[in-house]
Amino acid sequence: MPCSRLATIKKQKRFQEVFANGKKFSTSNLFVVIECNEAATATIEYAVVASKKVSKRAVVRNRVKRLLREVLRQYVHLLLVGSAPVSAIILFWRTPVAKPSLIRLTDVFAEFMIIVEKFRNSCIKRQVDEENPDNID
Repeated sequence: MPCSRLATIKKQKRFQEVFANGKKFSTSNLFVVIECNEAATATIEYAVVASKKVSKRAVVRNRVKRLLREVLRQYVHLLLVGSAPVSAIILFWRTPVAKPSLIRLTDVFAEFMIIVEKFRNSCIKRQVDEENPDNID
């Protein structure tokens, strides 16, 4: 698939649609909702969330969101390998961070890679289930 363009989710209604219809994946620090749509275009919509539970300080929350956006920008192509056309992604950071210097891009990248593996495994499992509908585990 060619390079996809990233666009932010602007409307609350769209955010709620993605949250309701998307597949949910999580690690200890990161929670991701990925919406796969057959009519997906070359544009992938995304949203990044870091609530006040992460930190009371806006500086820390903004750093977490910047890191999440950067990881998504650099590695979104990893989600596109496969048969599931991704149309939207929402990233939530869960765990509290005391200082901005305590979270690094490598930490966020490691969490994102775990999510990518879970997403790929679910796509593979779905493909196998579609190919063998009689297979009952």
